[in-house]
Amino acid sequence: MRVEVPHGLSKDEAIAKIDRGSDQLFDFGSKHVEMTEQKKAWNGDTMTFSLLAKAGFIALPLTGTIAVDEAAATVMCDLPPLAKQFVGEEKIAASVEKRLAAVLAP
Repeated sequence: MRVEVPHGLSKDEAIAKIDRGSDQLFDFGSKHVEMTEQKKAWNGDTMTFSLLAKAGFIALPLTGTIAVDEAAATVMCDLPPLAKQFVGEEKIAASVEKRLAAVLAP
């Protein structure tokens, strides 16, 4: 999955906002899905992240990156087949795009 969101910030401002708001990006507001084991690490202007999305006895690992440049932030994430099948890549991408835009809002 690839999601790109433009921002009108400096690269450093965008990185700081993403760092502070990263826990919100994959929180889909569902009472049935819990995000656990969230980890992040920055290497320059790219954040690597991982987490587990748990629903009942199912736990799906999510890993990816968020790269920030002067004009946009780009999320790259390999979604597990189960997430694609039951939720849909388009729906997940739209939610991540909306949340990332909110995190980057001035």
